[in-house]
Amino acid sequence: MNKIYKVIKKNYFVIAASILIFLFFSLTFMSTNGIHFLGIHTTTESVTYDEMAHIASSYEYDHDMRMVLNPEHPILIKTLVGIPLNLMNINPTKYTYKTLISSNNDYQWDYANDLVFKNNPTRSSEIIFTARLSVLLINTSLLILACFLAFELFNKKVSLIMLALLVFNPNVLAHASLVTFDIPSLLTTLIALLCFYGLLKNNNAKWALLSGIAAGVASVTKYSSVVLVFFFAVFYLVYSLIKFRNHDFMHKIKLLLLYSFSVILVIVALYLPFTYGISASDEHYQIYNIWYGHLTLFSKPLLDFLLSFSAVTKALAVWIDGLFITNLEVALNRPGVLLLGQSYDTGYLLQYFPIVFLTKNSIGELLLFISGIWLFVRVMFKKRDNEFLDEVFALIYALIYFSLALYSKLKLGIRHLLPLEGTLSLFVAIIFNNNWSKKIFRVKVSTVFYVLIILSIISTITAYPHYLSYYNETVGGTYNAYNVAEDSNYDWGQDYITLKNWQSANPDKNLYFDIFGAVGVREAYFGTDPSRFVVWYKNNLPSGSYIAVDSANLTYDQSRQHFSYKQLFKKAPIRLTPSIFIFEK
Repeated sequence: MNKIYKVIKKNYFVIAASILIFLFFSLTFMSTNGIHFLGIHTTTESVTYDEMAHIASSYEYDHDMRMVLNPEHPILIKTLVGIPLNLMNINPTKYTYKTLISSNNDYQWDYANDLVFKNNPTRSSEIIFTARLSVLLINTSLLILACFLAFELFNKKVSLIMLALLVFNPNVLAHASLVTFDIPSLLTTLIALLCFYGLLKNNNAKWALLSGIAAGVASVTKYSSVVLVFFFAVFYLVYSLIKFRNHDFMHKIKLLLLYSFSVILVIVALYLPFTYGISASDEHYQIYNIWYGHLTLFSKPLLDFLLSFSAVTKALAVWIDGLFITNLEVALNRPGVLLLGQSYDTGYLLQYFPIVFLTKNSIGELLLFISGIWLFVRVMFKKRDNEFLDEVFALIYALIYFSLALYSKLKLGIRHLLPLEGTLSLFVAIIFNNNWSKKIFRVKVSTVFYVLIILSIISTITAYPHYLSYYNETVGGTYNAYNVAEDSNYDWGQDYITLKNWQSANPDKNLYFDIFGAVGVREAYFGTDPSRFVVWYKNNLPSGSYIAVDSANLTYDQSRQHFSYKQLFKKAPIRLTPSIFIFEK
């Protein structure tokens, strides 16, 4: 027994980190794939709305070796997911490269419907499972790398605290295996911030190169990460002029140039193989005929020049074009934003993301974030003028990212704040580590951490398997918070297989549907009879029938039509899942 204790004590970091990473993988995998846990029964999650387009583009990129579909999202994760999909020998779609590149239509949703459902009806579940498993393996690998870097640059404690904050976060687990880019963005952002810390501390070419590579990888994972690229350059220049004022100024410039070159090299190296086979005229046609609205007087001549100059600049042009599209999406006003049960005709709601952040995170996690900021403020007043606080770079980036999110008109929920949560996890890990034996509110910092992380663990376990719909207790918890904020915050179409199973188990029920979904999704799960798809609030159903309504349609319609389902249906609805209501007429 004594020998076992010594082995555990000697290797506690490897053991603890392995357990946390295993929990990250297993909780995500089980909740997505319908594996029962601690007596909690669950069902495989159906394909979510955005996953359809991303699965389609993942397959198309590697199948054609030409990037055509879904240019508004970067290429990295899609090209990795596309590898196993193309090894499956599934039936391709009717949409050839020639069709896609020569049309004014954006066929990504139709392509997805053909690929996932129409042309491979018996393998749809296999396609979705393979794509999701690929993303989960990518995310797990990135988490291991982030853990290793935090250990190398800081210590074991920082690495483990950061890991615990990520693993016991329902929002992280909700998205970690979905074919989207939010968790990869969180993790590549985290890795880039850690590499940047290495540059700040060492001020050498090695870390300038690694920072550039990491920032480049983050930039080809999700376009919002481009903020990192400029943040690193500005922060390093200001910091080095203050911290290393006696050093050679040209040394700083050389490191900045090396960093910048590395970023561009990563972008070009990844995009070049998937744009080389597209002629400049084809690329020009697609940009100007499908996505013309995002171009300005500045961007048009820039893209024209880059497209026509060389294959290398053409690759860079496609990445920049996606950046312009994203900028358009962020600035575009979208009516019908739901917040606290009310629908707004403007996306300019400064209160949206603060409310989502405060209600979608567990109370334990929120208190850890707040405690970390309080500790930082207290330490700031006690520090010496020339003392650099290890955690300041992470906090400043978190504040910049959150500020930019506030002014975005694109209100799609907590998934757009996930890189912020990763950054705050690193910040809290550093500040708690540096003040571990001190006291906050007359309680040791270490005790505060253990108590709050236990609260987070409890919230994570009790939320299983409905991580996507998770809300904390301040708004009534998961089952009672469906009208706080819609979209992927609560209902992304993830519970349709559960509804399909209920329909199969109740063949005597005359069931209708009012559910949203990408092209072909409703029909794939519930049949092609158009008479079965109705609008719930029109109340034109036969007596004794049932209608399944997802919370996205229910809450949106209630806020727009100004009445409640209770006015139409006398019986309380069956809550099949947090996001599915079944009413009886």
